[in-house]
Amino acid sequence: MTETLATLDEILLAAISKRKPGATRDDLNESLSDVGLDSLDIVDITHDVEDRFHIEVSSYDVSKLKTIPEIRRYLGGLIDGS
Repeated sequence: MTETLATLDEILLAAISKRKPGATRDDLNESLSDVGLDSLDIVDITHDVEDRFHIEVSSYDVSKLKTIPEIRRYLGGLIDGS
């Protein structure tokens, strides 16, 4: 795993942990609803990623994503492409 993906996973796990105490890396394979994340949590994650990696994320594109793996792939692709 690259340092970039490790950092992205940290951001995602921190957000999940706010809703689901004791979250583990296994939760990175769940749907947003399964870990209790809502659209405002996704906005917070998006802002964290934009600030950390100095990229712009389309809120429209992110709004279509329904699982943590989808978000991870999408954001990871933007980060790697920057």
